[in-house]
Amino acid sequence: MLIGFILVCTGVIVKLFLSDKLRWALIITLILGLGLRVYFASNGRLHDWDERYHALVAKNIVEEPFKPMLYKHPVLPYDYKSWDMNHIWLHKQPLSLWMMALSIKIFGNNIWAVRLVSLLMSMILIYIVHLIGKTLFNQKIG
Repeated sequence: MLIGFILVCTGVIVKLFLSDKLRWALIITLILGLGLRVYFASNGRLHDWDERYHALVAKNIVEEPFKPMLYKHPVLPYDYKSWDMNHIWLHKQPLSLWMMALSIKIFGNNIWAVRLVSLLMSMILIYIVHLIGKTLFNQKIG
């Protein structure tokens, strides 16, 4: 079904592109991008490394927004010089973690709340890449 969705959308995009209906081609591209992102985000579990740690830090940020903690109550001693074994998690800039924490606060502590910010930002990125191509070259290349 996924392959069929990709093929149909790609065929429609190519047909619209060749007939100079570029706005509709962009809209279908955004729909294809959204469909792919929702499909891959719906696997039901957090990914092993980055996503789990960022979700844990975002969950802790909900309670203390200016203290990005990996371990809320560290049981073992930690090295404050080590970014991956520390009580405070400074692996990522705080804006994305704050946005993820806000999503968790609004939608609850679940996988979709954790992934919503990345899904929306990557959808916006599709449009930004279009604008870059349009600005640097022309509407058709964009």
